[in-house]
Amino acid sequence: MKPNPKIGVITPMYNNKDTILSAIRSVQIQEPAYDGTPYEIVHYIGDDCSTDGSDDIVTEEITKHLKPRLEKMVLRTYSKNQGQAACRNDLLDAARDDGCDIVAFLDADDEWYSGHLKAAVSEIDDGTVVYSTLAFYQEGQKCFKVNIPTPKFFIGKQLEHNNFIWISSVVIPLNLLRPPHSLTAGNPMYNELFDSELNSVEDWDMWYRLFKKGVKFSLVEGWEPTVKYNVNPDGEAGKSQTASIKLREKHGFKMFSGTNLNIACGQNY
Repeated sequence: MKPNPKIGVITPMYNNKDTILSAIRSVQIQEPAYDGTPYEIVHYIGDDCSTDGSDDIVTEEITKHLKPRLEKMVLRTYSKNQGQAACRNDLLDAARDDGCDIVAFLDADDEWYSGHLKAAVSEIDDGTVVYSTLAFYQEGQKCFKVNIPTPKFFIGKQLEHNNFIWISSVVIPLNLLRPPHSLTAGNPMYNELFDSELNSVEDWDMWYRLFKKGVKFSLVEGWEPTVKYNVNPDGEAGKSQTASIKLREKHGFKMFSGTNLNIACGQNY
């Protein structure tokens, strides 16, 4: 990995007017590398046909003066709602076309702590997916920290059981997902696409496919949270369960009951 990589931040958005600004600002406050070198960051936001004015909020933010470490923001819009998997695929293509070396995922309702990129990029190389620990919040209240298995603990078996790698914590060399056009001659078969048939667990599917290809995974040293994950108690639990069954059938996983995260807000972690 070159010393001063260009970083693309990937954010799909759908009706996130109450949280998208916090997500954007968390990118703007990212600290420079340990040697003091500022990162070149482009924030790609895909508006998946929001109806609550989320796109207007982002458009207004783009017109403002951006922080020095955020080179630019790009808002992409679509003619019809396509789901977060297809949205991420489009944003990855945009990042490749702009010459990004690394992509970092950030959902529109999550936030990064200021040292997230510094910690993750310091551990990355051309063949490694880096991920980190999260702090869970519900209704603005801290719930707990998730202790995530480290790669030496049979990461493949862990992924066959459940998805413990939260997408807003993942930083990955773009060439693992989108090789340069010069190497692929535009052939889409070389691209790793998020599976739009598995919306809500498409990230789990992606990590497992990368693992099966021999890609390494690395947990950020220190085990301290670098991501604030905002729990939505009215989220897509039913949809996720259906998609999880499809994913297990796709890869031949055993049908475990899964690991549920019981949110116990108000407790210290």
